[in-house]
Amino acid sequence: MRAIPTSGNGLHKVAKKFWTTGRIRHWADLLVGPVITVLISVAAMAQALKVWQWRLGDPIDLSGDSLSGLAQIKDLLDHGWPGSNPDLGAPFHQDASWFPYADHLHLFLTGKVIGLFSNSPFTVSAIYFFLGFPLAALSMYWLARQRHLGRAGSVVAGVLFSVLPGHQTMFSHLWLASYWVVPLGMWLVLRFAMGEPLFRIKVAWRDPVDRRPALLLNLTTAFCVLCIALGGIYYSAFTILLLAVAVLVRLVATRDRATVVRGVLLLVTIGTVSLAAIVGVAAGQDKSTLVSPSGQRGFWESEYFAGKFMDLVLPWIHHRVDALQYLTVAYNSSTTPTPEEPALGVIALAGVVALLVIMVSTLVPQRVKPADRELKVFALLTLAAISFFSIGGLGSFFALFVTPQIRTWSRLFVIIGLFGLLAVGHWVSVVGRRNRILGLLTATALIAIGVLDQTNPALAPNYKALRTEIADLRTFSQRISTKVGSGCSVFQLPIVPYPENPPVHDMTDYAHLRPYLTPSSLRWSYGAFRGTSLADWQLALPQKSTPALLDDLVATGFCAVEVDRAGFADRGAALTSQLTALLGKPISTTGDGRLVAWDLAQARDALTARVGVEQLKATGDLVLHPVVVYSDHGAYTVQRGNQTPYQWTGPSPEIDVHNFGRTTINGVHLSFSLAAPNSGPRRFTIHLPGGSTQEVDVSGSSTNRVQLVVNAVPGRNPVTITISGTTLSAPHIDGKIVFGKLIDLQAYVSDPRIHVGVVQQFVD
Repeated sequence: MRAIPTSGNGLHKVAKKFWTTGRIRHWADLLVGPVITVLISVAAMAQALKVWQWRLGDPIDLSGDSLSGLAQIKDLLDHGWPGSNPDLGAPFHQDASWFPYADHLHLFLTGKVIGLFSNSPFTVSAIYFFLGFPLAALSMYWLARQRHLGRAGSVVAGVLFSVLPGHQTMFSHLWLASYWVVPLGMWLVLRFAMGEPLFRIKVAWRDPVDRRPALLLNLTTAFCVLCIALGGIYYSAFTILLLAVAVLVRLVATRDRATVVRGVLLLVTIGTVSLAAIVGVAAGQDKSTLVSPSGQRGFWESEYFAGKFMDLVLPWIHHRVDALQYLTVAYNSSTTPTPEEPALGVIALAGVVALLVIMVSTLVPQRVKPADRELKVFALLTLAAISFFSIGGLGSFFALFVTPQIRTWSRLFVIIGLFGLLAVGHWVSVVGRRNRILGLLTATALIAIGVLDQTNPALAPNYKALRTEIADLRTFSQRISTKVGSGCSVFQLPIVPYPENPPVHDMTDYAHLRPYLTPSSLRWSYGAFRGTSLADWQLALPQKSTPALLDDLVATGFCAVEVDRAGFADRGAALTSQLTALLGKPISTTGDGRLVAWDLAQARDALTARVGVEQLKATGDLVLHPVVVYSDHGAYTVQRGNQTPYQWTGPSPEIDVHNFGRTTINGVHLSFSLAAPNSGPRRFTIHLPGGSTQEVDVSGSSTNRVQLVVNAVPGRNPVTITISGTTLSAPHIDGKIVFGKLIDLQAYVSDPRIHVGVVQQFVD
């Protein structure tokens, strides 16, 4: 009676065993490729960056743009999300909304995920940078498998994509270094280009066989859209442009309007999500602080930041083989080098060249065997990417007729390399299907060659030196805090505009952020956005008189002053000597003597005793609400001839007498000289804010001095100059088309209490 159940139980156990074993094999088959890809990528990254030397709290880099990225992460960790940072831009704050971004995905992962385990911006940023390598490898492997590449070919594509030339040095642009989002965007582009669905709406949702794949497809598409749209404006824009190319090609080739409409909707969706992120950041802007728009690009900048086809052909400029490195260095030294040094590496380059050959072969009649359809799509998108990448290409067209805000077209090398590696992975897969052993050997050889070609351990960070530098900066800040107390505002010299300012002597951009990055209770003057009243009040400070400068700083509430000696031609010798004579011995100095700080308590007591508390407060208010004269509208950057500042101008330059105060300031006296750029006569018509005009004629090499008086109402008071002439021609000078010359612009107000600054006279 019990034999049948026993037999049934035995069969059930056997069936369960086989089912379980099958599932294990199924999952093992799914995971073996990704696991191998990640492990090799991590190994390649580790040898390139010498990760074993890194310790928690060590930064990857402390120079240039790296400092700006670290400051953003510190703001994120300290205040929840980048926005109004009270620790920078003292005595006001830093308003990050004046530099809108669409990096929300990276900010979330660093601040809200990795930030759960550490509050150190150095640790959080380093971990995210390290993770960027296996994440890029994994997303590229997934894309390759989605495009039906074999496991070995997908591993090759994933590993080499994760260590594209320059990735190990991209920490200064941490969000751009996190290009693991790019394969997700290209998955969208390729599925549309191949005519494959991205959404399935009409599904028998009660049928699990039909429902499960439809739901997975829809979730995958939504995930990819969100990641690429919120993974940085550059990669979002590049995806949109390539998708637009695919839409245009399908419109011409198939005239399938329904498919084209779906592509346009996808394009609009990505753009809308990115734009919504940017608008959401910009919505926090306090328009009352705006003086002059900052962060604006010019269309001509696309020519400077675009790439050259030779960048893709030549070896990486930091190649580990000296002879190959020298080849690129020698070429760049004789030409105009691309600022961000893009390169593909020999493996991706081979794939790109093969794709371009395929593209050319499509022009040949049936004599050539037709290429794989997918390779044709790779080739078309590669050609489109190169067309935007190259100097004077579609990128310049986009900058001139659409928007110049996307200027660094050389960053498309990541996408060009992606298609090249997909092509290489395709052919490795073909070899592997014919001969499995040969396919594995080919994949192994390509990975070894590619990793050696695309990485260089000699460029690994010097973690020990960086660790020492951070410890020194931490001690420097803590000494100041101990002496002056918690919440002290420290004024930083030299005065340097933020962001994106050229180096000041030996002081690189963002160097003033270094002491801020260490834990302290101090507030720092640097970091308010130029073009706003939060920052530009500093332009009216009396830089040429140290005693007067100290009085103004005390009046505005600063309790310490810090000097970065690298920002002065004499290494700050004259200024530090004056400060020591006026304030006594420094209260803190870095080990290398570069940063020096003084307590302003003595100066505050002396000034208070001299003018009284009420007058001190009134003086501080006047210091923070000066008149600043701008001359950067319609004019080029300031130059100096025999120490006299001047600017070449366009046809309609403008001088803005900007009153930061709340009441009208009468009698702002302006004086400047006007000159013609060549021997042709020029007539300068000056339009004053009140409506009156004044005409000045200049010819030959002569100059005419102009005297004006402006009654400055609160806000902008534009003085517009229009240039004309009967024999007007616009010569090229220093590569610029110029119409006139504005020389030695000066301004003053008879009331000595009113602070006046002139940007052209600004001492950097």
